[in-house]
Amino acid sequence: MLAGAAVILAAGIALVYQRALNAPLIFDDETVIAKNPSLKQLWPLFGDSELRGPLNPPRDLSTSGRPLVNLSLAINYHFGEIETAGYHVVNMVLHLLATLLLLGIMRRTLRLDFFSPSIRTAADPLAFLVALAWTLHPLHTETVVYITQRTELMVGLFYLATLYASLRYWNATTDRSRRIWNLLAMLACALGMTCKEVMVTAPVAVLLFDRTFVAGSFRAALARSRWLYAGLAASWLVLLVLNIGGPRSSSAGFRTSLPAYSWWLTQTEVLILYLRLVCWPWPLTIHHQIPFLTTIGEAWPWLLTATLLAIATLALVARRTAAGFAIAWTFLILSPTLVVPIVTEVAAERRMYLPSASLLALVIVGGFALLEWIGKSEGTLADAGRGRRSLPVIAACALALAAAYGTVSVRRLAAYESAISIWQDAASCEPHDATVQTNWGVALAADGRPQEAIEHYEEALRIDPAAPEARPNLAEAYYDLGLRQLDQNKPAEAEKFFLTALGINADFANAHYALAGARAAQGDARGAAQNYAVAAKLRPDYVAAWINLGATRLGLGETESAASAFQQALRHSPDNADASFGLGIALAKLGKGREAAEQFQAAYRADPRRADAHFELANLLVAANNLPAAAEEYRAAIRVQPDYLEAWQNLGAVSLAQGNVKQAIATFQEVLRLQPDYPQARANLERAIELSRQQEGK
Repeated sequence: MLAGAAVILAAGIALVYQRALNAPLIFDDETVIAKNPSLKQLWPLFGDSELRGPLNPPRDLSTSGRPLVNLSLAINYHFGEIETAGYHVVNMVLHLLATLLLLGIMRRTLRLDFFSPSIRTAADPLAFLVALAWTLHPLHTETVVYITQRTELMVGLFYLATLYASLRYWNATTDRSRRIWNLLAMLACALGMTCKEVMVTAPVAVLLFDRTFVAGSFRAALARSRWLYAGLAASWLVLLVLNIGGPRSSSAGFRTSLPAYSWWLTQTEVLILYLRLVCWPWPLTIHHQIPFLTTIGEAWPWLLTATLLAIATLALVARRTAAGFAIAWTFLILSPTLVVPIVTEVAAERRMYLPSASLLALVIVGGFALLEWIGKSEGTLADAGRGRRSLPVIAACALALAAAYGTVSVRRLAAYESAISIWQDAASCEPHDATVQTNWGVALAADGRPQEAIEHYEEALRIDPAAPEARPNLAEAYYDLGLRQLDQNKPAEAEKFFLTALGINADFANAHYALAGARAAQGDARGAAQNYAVAAKLRPDYVAAWINLGATRLGLGETESAASAFQQALRHSPDNADASFGLGIALAKLGKGREAAEQFQAAYRADPRRADAHFELANLLVAANNLPAAAEEYRAAIRVQPDYLEAWQNLGAVSLAQGNVKQAIATFQEVLRLQPDYPQARANLERAIELSRQQEGK
């Protein structure tokens, strides 16, 4: 039965989620996967701040302080880099494993003496129905398809593994098996702490389960399983160590600008939203816009509902009811996000990944129990036959529900076909959400549609003038439009776009650099120099800006400042051939021949293709009257660039000056072969031929 159930559950996941197998990176995936330096190598595991290992992700990522998730992503990256199919397969497998653990937990729980004989008899099919409904629930599509939410998948897996191992510990019949399951429960709990902070509630959830279904009281539970709870509680140290220093303090915690009471009031509305989405999972969106509630007057409908629900839950828990545990399980798992402010995301569907399991179990098992009670009260069922009529009814209802869930999930996954489609879908639900508009713009810009992206960035700023990402992205879009105009050789039009970008973000170094190029293309060398200088000041390691600043200043006759710019470039890139060559030109103009020669030599050592460096060094040697060495450098330039006319011409002139008339004639003839209308070469050739005749006449 178990093998068949596992096959059906696996087939259900594959059937639903295969549509999203090639879904692209979205939202945080870009920074967590594509731009995460700690994924680039599997060893060393920890590394340091310079060379980060997979167990040492940077701060303020979704995987910061969650090293095991980061390691799993690094393994994916090792085998497929940013090809998404492998990541999605792993997420689907994790979802299947969690589903199988839920199946095992439900089977063993419903067989406990706590439940009625009819429920114990129907434990296996009821457990399967709960697992099937849960695994296909549309609310989980974000968790499975949005790759970064592997944090939720993995913590859910280890949360369930902790409870499953604890169940096996309580049911163990030998000391050896008890020790093994105790260790496995402790290990699962500790590993869960390395995945996400909601694992902090796992020891409490296990204790509440024990008290409700097994031991009968907290005192008895602690007395009977003291070593289990000691081990589970010890895993809190893992969480404490991982969160020292606040790895994501910029987005979560009580130090944020949001008052805690406003978060708590708002979360009462969020809680009701979560419960509604479990019951009626549509519409779904990757980003919910819920304005913060700041007064009890604003929050009272949700505050009253949540308070009544909490009171009812406490009453049910006090009476040791299964319903009380099911609802308390939901509250427990949500409690970290309900209590601790997370300013970047007020509500997220993925947070209901694990909490929804107990609610679905409550509906399905509770429905079965209700049918049993109705049948018993009407006297239509004998004790021995109880469940024979209730189970088919509840199975038919649950299977229909699972089929509906699967259908809605497939429809929902259509939104994940591209980054554009997911944000377009989100905008259909939350059209006045600045975050949604901004990310829609980012997706369009990444697709090469900056003009359309601008519309959404501007809409985001209209909705929220302080939208943190919209303004720099808007500047980036205008910058991209300017680059397109440059590519089409329209520098004047490009300049307008770059100026617009800088009007939005005056510290945009790339825009200053590009504006300098546009001005240089229009002959405005002084304006170009000013923008190159600003770009280099904003980004002192902007080597290209320093080099172009030096070249522009050379053209303006500002030789000393040009040399200084090239030196700055070499400070940040010591082996840069362009910077060495430019500095050599500047030093030569300043009369520092020896230093210039060193820079030309450095240029062609850094880049052996630099024929111009050999040529300029040869010119210096000519000026120093070292003609043999100069001739050799001209030949070196020609070997690199055989059609280098100036090098051929100067080599001929040096040969002539050395009295090697025949070689000079051959060299000038080669120049004229390459360019027949080269007047200086023709004049030099005639002069060389005349000298040859004079020598023969003598």
